[in-house]
Amino acid sequence: MAVRAKAFVLATGRFVGGGIGRDDGTFSETVFSLPVECIEMPSPNAPVGDLTGRRIADKHAAFSAGIRTDDRLRPLAANGGPAFDNLFSAGAVIGAYDTANGPSGIGLAILTGWLAGKNAASEQDRT
Repeated sequence: MAVRAKAFVLATGRFVGGGIGRDDGTFSETVFSLPVECIEMPSPNAPVGDLTGRRIADKHAAFSAGIRTDDRLRPLAANGGPAFDNLFSAGAVIGAYDTANGPSGIGLAILTGWLAGKNAASEQDRT
């Protein structure tokens, strides 16, 4: 399906929402095939058991899997630059933060949603 707009917000979630998948041991972003990083990951093809802690309070590398963004919340491509000038991201699809064990929990999704929407709206004004 083709969709036309001047700007978009990627807010697909992580595993439950379907924004981040894992095939053949590798994490992937499911809509735009953006690169995914996972903090403290033992190896790119580590079994899921190695990506979770034994206790709920432990660090769970799998729950930090997600895309990287620039300061405007634009997803980054493999070369480190914005993948698209008019795509912004929000919520759990953004990596390097474990919403289950982080101090702000879902507050990060609320904040990044507001900021991504604001950035997308300002992109509308530019064109």
